[in-house]
Amino acid sequence: MWFTPSMAKYIFFCIFILCSYSTNVAATLIIGTYNVPPFSMYEDGEQIGMITEVVMELLKQAEITDYKIINYPLMRGLIELEQGRIQIFYPYISATMPNIANNSLKILGPVSKYRLAIFTRSDNPSSVTFQSLSNAIVAAERGGLGHEFLTKANVKFELTTNKTSCLTMVIGKRVSYCAIGTLPGMYLAALNSMYSELRFVETEYYSDIDLLLGSELQLQQVAALETAYAKLKNEQYFDKKQSEYEAKFKIFIESMQ
Repeated sequence: MWFTPSMAKYIFFCIFILCSYSTNVAATLIIGTYNVPPFSMYEDGEQIGMITEVVMELLKQAEITDYKIINYPLMRGLIELEQGRIQIFYPYISATMPNIANNSLKILGPVSKYRLAIFTRSDNPSSVTFQSLSNAIVAAERGGLGHEFLTKANVKFELTTNKTSCLTMVIGKRVSYCAIGTLPGMYLAALNSMYSELRFVETEYYSDIDLLLGSELQLQQVAALETAYAKLKNEQYFDKKQSEYEAKFKIFIESMQ
């Protein structure tokens, strides 16, 4: 069958329109996270946590409604993001996570702060000061915020494999202090029936908590998220959210005792 020039132009035009439509229809946004209580948790079939609530509000303000949040192991989630299989990943805590080597990834934040606290036994009469840390045995989770802080402060310390081990060493009097994140430390202490045996002092040291935006996120979605972030920041939403959540979280922890 022979096509006239006008028929060929019409067919080309139809193909162009169909291709343009298919590339502009946004698929469901896949958002990755990992279990890091109380910032992000998956319980009873539901995604919960302070940063999860922040992300949902950010998406709402950006008018992005078609999305799905999926839990991954931390390193797998970062790989999925870099390879374009998910579009957003959170929470990104720069002090405790690998540096971003992929320049196509974009940081949006900060949306919260990951604060450091020094935990000790409740019957320890010593005040928690820099001098007391220098003269005592201190522990920190390998690769955690406490690890970074103690290294910069030039304080000798022992490394543990996780936060719970760090707290357990304090309870067992193997070390005098444990340097870990405030909220995760409170949560794990309560979860493992150690909260009443511990006290803590929050330091001024912290790491920002951000979101990572992948290269497969559409430009209009990136722009919408950045606009929404600027609006919420101007309204001091992130600071208010953290203060409100921390107050509620303290009540929740005390109710677990």
